[in-house]
Parts: sequence; C-alpha cells; structure tokens
Amino acid sequence: MNSPNAPLRIGILDGDDIGHEIVPASVEISRAAAERHGVAIDWRPLPIGRRAFDTHGHTLPDETLHALKTLDGWILGPIGHRAYPKHPNAINPHPILRKQFNLFANVRPTRSYPDIGCLHDGVDLVIVRENNEGFQPDRNMVAGSGEFRPTDEVTLSVRVITRTDSVTSSLGRNSPEPTSMLRSGWKPSLFSRTITRSTSSCRQPMPG
Repeated sequence: MNSPNAPLRIGILDGDDIGHEIVPASVEISRAAAERHGVAIDWRPLPIGRRAFDTHGHTLPDETLHALKTLDGWILGPIGHRAYPKHPNAINPHPILRKQFNLFANVRPTRSYPDIGCLHDGVDLVIVRENNEGFQPDRNMVAGSGEFRPTDEVTLSVRVITRTDSVTSSLGRNSPEPTSMLRSGWKPSLFSRTITRSTSSCRQPMPG
C-alpha cells in the first residue's frame, strides 16, 4: 500500500481500436480533475493489445501483468481480440485480467444530461454485467472450456453461479458493500428466472 502522501499509481492501457482515442482523453480529464483537487498521480503507460503484440510479441506481456499488481488502479481501453492474428501469443487479455484481479462485475452507468442532445431525457441507469461467471466459456472454468461439443450436432455450455463471486448474488445480498454503489432510492432488478430456473435470481426490487 502507498503511504498517505504518496501519489496514486495509475496504469494507462490504450487497448485497441477506439481505445487509442478515448483512453488519452480519459487521462486528460482525470489529470485535470486531480490537479484541481490536489491529488497527485503517477501515470504508468503499459503495453497491451495488438500494439503490444507487434512490439513485445504478446498481447498481454508479462511485464504488464506484473506491473498491474503493483498499481492502485488503471484505465483500460477496449480490446479488439477478434482481429488479432492466429498466434499463441495473440490472446484475449480480458479473461486473464478479470480472473487475476477478481473483476467480477462490469459496471456501466448511463445518464442523460440536459442541453447536450441526448436521445432520451431522464435516463439514469447502472447496468451491472457478469464478467467471470454465467455462460462465458472462456473464463468461467478453472481448467478447460465451459463450452464443448460431444457430437457434430450437439453443443453444450456450462453456466457457473456461486454465492461468493456471482454478480446477482453480490447485488442481491442485503449488505452495505455491494449496494454502496447504488444511489439512495434506487431499486435494483435481478433477472432472469424464467430462462434458467435453478441458477438465476429473480427478486422483488429492494425497498427504496
């Protein structure tokens, strides 16, 4: 842990595609906000994605993974792994990062603001997407894949739901920690039991 007066150590990972545009913009905004409020930040650019493959021979170099473990946080751009070349070192970094750092939820806030031309007014949503469990065969197993084909005509997929790491379980528990991200008066909705009755949560919205 950093000492109280030490600067925050934040990694910069541009990723692929539009990441080369939005990550520098995000850093610029964060830098301005930090300077305004007197927060010192030690920015650490790190290679990842296709450019890392071209310069380091791997889309997730060991030096990047080791450095991330020493940081307080990082800004990561989109990963365009579908366009990577067919090579053993051209892997999708997402599953590794999510497992290594227990990033079980992808939190996507969406809000409309007046006077900037939003399609709809009064939008204020937070979408929480499962990252490590569920029907994600490239990351929901310790070994092997959660998707397999016993015959040429049959494909099976294993869905993983645990009490400790599932998004629905974490948000559904009535404790301050998982619900601290939610504003007062919000009513989370967890779904969908109609499709997978044994493994999905379907609860009434929490009292506001």
